Amino acid sequence: MNGSPIKVALAGGLGSGKTTLAHALEARGFVLVNFTGWLKELYSRALSSIGYSVTVEEILANKENYRVHLQHFADMIEWQTDPTYVSQCIDETAIEWYRGIVFDNVRTEVQAREAQRRGFTVIELIVPDDVRARRAGLPLETFLERSKHSTEAGIGDVGQYRLKCVGQINLLVDEVIRICTDARTVTRNLQDRGVQTQSYAWDVG
Repeated sequence: MNGSPIKVALAGGLGSGKTTLAHALEARGFVLVNFTGWLKELYSRALSSIGYSVTVEEILANKENYRVHLQHFADMIEWQTDPTYVSQCIDETAIEWYRGIVFDNVRTEVQAREAQRRGFTVIELIVPDDVRARRAGLPLETFLERSKHSTEAGIGDVGQYRLKCVGQINLLVDEVIRICTDARTVTRNLQDRGVQTQSYAWDVG
């Protein structure tokens, strides 16, 4: 890959495989921008500011215990609707040399649009509910109830591509790289001619 790095932002519901795919891309030389990790970092800092010492590592080790608290904190700071958090997370990631950047993950239309503004190709991962519930280790009914939270609202029609996240992970990684390379080339060619790009959905089997 020559020229500017590939930038991909992953979207999708709980259990859609975003983080698994992000780490697979990281193994291929991509820098991982961990958006959920940034929320945990901000939460840890907020607690520290009022005298409670809770590290990100402690939050990660007790994810289920902190899940509701993180959701409340996200609501309080308008995490879902304030696009500046997306840029903060990108800017906080030290990037010296990289093949590409993978942003894990955008959850709302506002976040997806901000990622696009920063040059990321937004790919939404599509997986059946029963498969996602199994991946999450939850009964389907419990999974569907949890999916109703505002953090699982989705990105609407903002995503430029829709990718069925099933099958071998290496093939999915290859497909993401191909999609983003093509999108980058098309975007550059259109911009060179003074034409704005348009978002569209593309299902990949």
